Formats: sequence, structure tokens, C-alpha cells
Amino acid sequence: MENLKKIQTEKEDRRKGKLVDYSLCEFIQPGNVMPHYTCPINETKRFILMNDDISISSGNIDLEANVLAISKSKNLRICVTGDSMVNQLFHSMECLISHFNSDIQRVVQNVFYSEKYRMRLPGSIELSFPKTGSVISFHGIKGPCKPENYGKIWEKCHPGSTDVLIFNIGYLHCADVLESFSYTKGIKSKLNIKATAYMTEKIISNISKTFKNRKVLLYGQPAPELVNYPNAKGMKNQFARDKFFRHKSDRVILNLVGIEKSMAEKYNIHYIDSFNATKHFLNEKERIKWGKLFSIGRTDRVHFCLPGPVDFATDAVLKMLG
Repeated sequence: MENLKKIQTEKEDRRKGKLVDYSLCEFIQPGNVMPHYTCPINETKRFILMNDDISISSGNIDLEANVLAISKSKNLRICVTGDSMVNQLFHSMECLISHFNSDIQRVVQNVFYSEKYRMRLPGSIELSFPKTGSVISFHGIKGPCKPENYGKIWEKCHPGSTDVLIFNIGYLHCADVLESFSYTKGIKSKLNIKATAYMTEKIISNISKTFKNRKVLLYGQPAPELVNYPNAKGMKNQFARDKFFRHKSDRVILNLVGIEKSMAEKYNIHYIDSFNATKHFLNEKERIKWGKLFSIGRTDRVHFCLPGPVDFATDAVLKMLG
């Protein structure tokens, strides 16, 4: 009975928001972004139709209002830096902005050839607003958490030319620190709490000091995929009983989220709760119906379709910037 009450309460507490279909945005078309950022348009449309079933912790979303608010900001210099998680956030932002505001200019810089994907990709992107003088830029860093990359955050986003910094830790690139943490190990995943907390604090404390008197946003670790863990089949009945059920390996991610939140609070920087913004229940029927390896709205265990769940996190970022 208590479980039923809990499920009902969670259902009542959830919020509904309106997603935007920017699947035709030129910035995310095949050949312009990494292949695991895009999904077939019919799947994207299905995800948008399903958005009432997405768990949103930040309240009702209003992407149009938040985009228009940031578009009116004058001489605002926003610098976004990090790994592919933040790269997806930036693409979501720029496609939403271009959807509601055609008066923007985009410049691609530091183009490099990816051996992995066999394509040329931008290392940096600058989005400017001619009428207001504002600029939003992205600078990629593969593994911000790696010791050799600590300083690259303020090299890419110089404090003297940055009003707002948005960054992430990039834990997935630092398995040597996190030890046995792995999305593929399911409930067998573990986390070296002490080492992870030390690494996180070192990065955040340096950023807090370097970007003093600047607005700093830490983009938190997004929610993982729940499908295809070694023991996923054994959880089939649980999914059937409770559509809000989350995989036990979320405890590992929640430990990361807890560390991030506590350090952000300690050093007085803003925290974007990407986990709660992107988590959603696993709809097995939909997944099987579409013949997908992963949930609707996902391309693999850590990345999302664009448009997709990351747009809820984008809304949270835009609200904080507005």
C-alpha cells in the first residue's frame, strides 16, 4: 500500500512541459555533429509526443520564454566548456535559440578530424547576437576531470572575457579515479567516494577562485540509460509493476550528484541538476515496438537524441541565465 501511495505521489508531483521540435536545425544534421547525437525524425516526434511522461524536477518548462529572455540580454559573454555531455547541451541551446531567434551569427573554429567517427568536427563554436552584443561560445575538452586538463577550462574560457561560465566535470573520462564505476556493470558498479570527492573539489575550488565575481554554473552528471545491463531481464517484472522504477546503479550516479551538489554549495556556484532533468522511466513496450537498443530519446547509455531529454536540462540552464 505504501508503495502504491509513493507511486501516486510521484505521479502527482511530476510536471508537464512543452518540448520544441528542432529536428531540422542545420547545426545538428548528419555530418555536422557526432552521429550519436541524432535520431530518426519519426522517433524524435514520438519522443516529443511522449513528453508528458518525462519526469521534470524543475517545474513547468517554457523554452520559448527562456530563449527570448536570453536573446534580449545585452553584452553578455557566456562560455560553455566540457565534454560531449556539455556539447549536447550547447547544441540544444543553439538550436532552440535559432528556432525562436533568426537574428544570430554562428562561427565554427578549431575544426579537427575525428579518427573514431571519420569526420571533421568543430572544437569551438561561437554564437553571437548582433543586436545585443551578446556571445555564447563552446569549447570542447575531452575529460575536464583529467589532471592535465584542469587548466584548460580557464584557458578556453578566459575569466577576463567571460561573464558566465558553464562547465562539467566529465567523470566518464576518469575511470582511473572512479575505479570500478561503469555504466555497463549495472548494480555491480562501485565508486571511490574519497578519490572522487577530492578530484571534484580540486576542480571546483580552482574554478571558484579563478572566476571570482563571475556567474558559474556546474552542469551535473546526467541520468544513465537503464536498458541492457547484464541483469536487465531479471528486472522485467519490476518495470511492469512500477514504471517509475529506476535501476539500482543510479545509486552510483546519485553519489556523484551528491558530491557535485555539496561542492557547488561549498564554493557558492550554481548547480544544474541534469540527473533529475534527464531521468525518465523506461517504457519497454515503446522500446521494443521501435526495435531500439535503448530507450526512446536515447542513442546510447550516456547520450541523448536532439531534440530529447537534454532539452529539459537546457531549460533549467536558460532559466538560471535569464
